[in-house]
Amino acid sequence: MSFAIEQGNVDDLHKDAELLIMEIDKSEDLSSLLKSPIIKGEEKMKILISLFGDRVTATMQIFLQTVIDKRREFYLKEMCLQYLVLYNKHKNIVKAKLTTAVEIDNTIIDQVIELVKSKTNKKVELSKEIDGSLVGGFILEYEDYLYDASIAHQLHLLKQEFRDNEYIKKF
Repeated sequence: MSFAIEQGNVDDLHKDAELLIMEIDKSEDLSSLLKSPIIKGEEKMKILISLFGDRVTATMQIFLQTVIDKRREFYLKEMCLQYLVLYNKHKNIVKAKLTTAVEIDNTIIDQVIELVKSKTNKKVELSKEIDGSLVGGFILEYEDYLYDASIAHQLHLLKQEFRDNEYIKKF
């Protein structure tokens, strides 16, 4: 991260890291290539340059060469993921995830973003997910915080309370 800050291409490397992660996730062949102990480093680098040469910065190409020279290409995705974590910390960004049972409107989304922003004093990047098994309500996750206000969770708690009820004789 400090090298990227010195070079002034923090945002470009962020885009490069996201691209690499997306392509590794999308392509089983690329993932297998990076994990293969049989394929030589020079061949791996040629393939990576042919795939990403014009789509990534020169700094990322140097990074890829260094990773391959050190025989750490198996961990390339994890290195890119860690760069994204450092980038978010550097840019004061918090990732949040809102899971709901149904689609919600933008006013509620804006309220959730403002809530997380007020709690963290950071810029919020909110991802949304729909999960019908929640029955109703929502689950909000950010940093190490999880707020489960789903009906499924409430029903689970109620079920536990009935099961652990000391006043009902168990036969």
